[in-house]
Amino acid sequence: MTGAEFLTYVRSTFRRTDKDAQIYEATLDTIMDMRLRFNSEDFKYEAYATIADIGDYKMTLPDDFAHLIGEITMEDTASDTSYGTLDKISKKRYDELYPFRTTVANRNTGVPQHFCLYGRELFIGPPADKDTYQFQVNYTTEDATEITALTPEVPFANRHRKTLRYGVMKELYLGLENYQEAEVWSNLYEADLMKIIRNDMDNISDNDSIRYHGV
Repeated sequence: MTGAEFLTYVRSTFRRTDKDAQIYEATLDTIMDMRLRFNSEDFKYEAYATIADIGDYKMTLPDDFAHLIGEITMEDTASDTSYGTLDKISKKRYDELYPFRTTVANRNTGVPQHFCLYGRELFIGPPADKDTYQFQVNYTTEDATEITALTPEVPFANRHRKTLRYGVMKELYLGLENYQEAEVWSNLYEADLMKIIRNDMDNISDNDSIRYHGV
């Protein structure tokens, strides 16, 4: 659905024609909430971070990086060797394990085993003993794009338009300080969103989570 089409869809329930700007603002707010609440396939990406020099211990994440999905895997591109996943640790633990990473004289390099995310950078440890390591990062984006009548495709409006409308209605009534009406739409929105989240988890989980009738 385009921005104009979704506006008409919301108006069919909201039944006001003087709040178009507020409808578009509420639409964007709801889209951002939905993206934060579940890992939508529409905003999933795969990126590869590489080592520039031996001894490197941090790399810049993609500009549109928002949330890490799963783990980070590592391979050596020179030997086609896969090292599997790195262990995720906190920045505090990382600093305890690798205090001398910035000092060349005291730096101990090796095959990276750990990673942490900090300041939109990927830290690995130990500092790399090769410059041929490559790290696969699966992530979601979280950039905000204004919704207008000219928006060619409103996110979620094709597959989850009812849920999106529920969220928009909630935001509109909150803006009008009609909290009782807002609560009604909030309950509908939350119930629908939980269905989407459960379905999304089934899509990305292992086969063990699938259950069939009679099995």
